[in-house]
Amino acid sequence: MQHKNVCDFSRLYHLLRNEVLTSYRSLLTAAGGIFGVIFFIFLLTSRSEYENFHTVWYVMLLFIGGYLFSSRAFREVHTAPRNYLYLTLPASQFEKLLSKLLITSVGYALVTMIVYFLFSVLVSITGQLFFGVAPALFNPFTARMVVTLGVYLVTQSLFLFASIYFRSRAIFKLLSALFGLALVLGLVTTGLMRVIFNAYFTSGCESFALQASDFAWVDYSIVGWFVKIAFWVLFAPYFWILSYLRLKETEV
Repeated sequence: MQHKNVCDFSRLYHLLRNEVLTSYRSLLTAAGGIFGVIFFIFLLTSRSEYENFHTVWYVMLLFIGGYLFSSRAFREVHTAPRNYLYLTLPASQFEKLLSKLLITSVGYALVTMIVYFLFSVLVSITGQLFFGVAPALFNPFTARMVVTLGVYLVTQSLFLFASIYFRSRAIFKLLSALFGLALVLGLVTTGLMRVIFNAYFTSGCESFALQASDFAWVDYSIVGWFVKIAFWVLFAPYFWILSYLRLKETEV
């Protein structure tokens, strides 16, 4: 069904509400298991100094859990008969994508941040009462954590795209594709190195070392600026657009 309005806040609200109501039970079950494991690990390490306990485990929860959650965002699109019910919802493709994006990116990050802070309070109280030692409360507002959240919000877009592009096992297929791409790039880079520095390989040199002067022509400030712009500004919108186009193809 086509809708004249690309985005209607009333429809978007009902989509978000529907997403929360249909997924909160499985998320709570998964969260309970994960926090149980983390709490058990804390008990095992409670007598030792562990300054970065919460930072390490929250980052793992944010990225691993968030990537898994994002890679399953559009699972109903590929599952009959749920795909028919989802595709015929009275909402535009943009609203459907935006609801999934908000839930798996900002929504997931905020909820895990709040819940993990409450979990850190429980861990701190338990450790202090029974062991006399406990890590400090989880602080999500450090500069390092803000950058970490930013990296998640950017890279999560790739896994959201994978959830609609692949029909099943999206995260495994995406990781396989990334591994294959890295392998190809590695082989190409090795081949280029072999061609560019052919003299070193054919002159019988036992070893050689590249000096900084060999790359004096490279302006690293421009390269670094380009990489930052590509990552922070272009990466996520690029995969959002691909996700939107793929969703349109699926609904057709």
